[in-house]
Amino acid sequence: MDIARALPLDEPRIDVPWHLTEQGFLQLLRDNPPQKVTNGHYQLRCRLLGLPESPLHFHFQPRTHGRLTQVEFYRNPQHQKKKGFDELQRALEDRLGPPTRREDAAMDGVRPAFWQLGKISVSHEYYYHGDHHEKVLFTTRAA
Repeated sequence: MDIARALPLDEPRIDVPWHLTEQGFLQLLRDNPPQKVTNGHYQLRCRLLGLPESPLHFHFQPRTHGRLTQVEFYRNPQHQKKKGFDELQRALEDRLGPPTRREDAAMDGVRPAFWQLGKISVSHEYYYHGDHHEKVLFTTRAA
């Protein structure tokens, strides 16, 4: 798996190249069309890297006629936040290898994890936006 080249979806089984044009993205997923959220932002319910099925959010820059630069997986934390986070973290580590962790940024006893895979940055952390959310964020630098 070369995640620096393309994001491998498990279900549907498609590799989504980074910096793909918005039109190319829609053509690639023509059999499983994503839902348009707003200009440059699409949502697709799928599986990624063995993670639970969830809506993935695909972001294009610029927001009109842009290229794929960011993908988000997020969910509301489970009742047992730390246990749910740790299970997701193990799945990520199985596929991405050991992360870097920041001791100073722990929220509710959970330390965020970060990976740098070529031009792709991956983070797994909690954030607060009216409530706690768990997020895995894939971001690419400019081509």
